Amino acid sequence: MLGCRKSNSAEAIIRDCFNRSHAVNCAVGQGIYFATQAMITRVLVGRTTTGSSSTRVCPSGFDTTGGGNVFVTYHDAQAYGEYLIVYK
Repeated sequence: MLGCRKSNSAEAIIRDCFNRSHAVNCAVGQGIYFATQAMITRVLVGRTTTGSSSTRVCPSGFDTTGGGNVFVTYHDAQAYGEYLIVYK
C-alpha cells in the first residue's frame, strides 16, 4: 500500500475492505492506490523517539524516530531490501 499514514490502515482494510473516502493527499487521483511491486526490508530500529516533519538527523542517543508501526532511519546502512515481490 502506498501512502498509508495510519498504523492501523492494514487492519482497517482487512476489517472494512477498501474505502476511497479515506484517500487524502493523492498524487495521481482520489482513489485507492496499488503497485505491481512490494519490497520486504530488514531495518535496524534500535532506540526510537518521536520525530517531526522537520527532523533531519536522529537526536543523540537514538537510532530512529517514529511512532506506532512507523520508523524513520537516518543512515542508509540501517536497512536493506531483503525480498522484492513482483506481481504480474
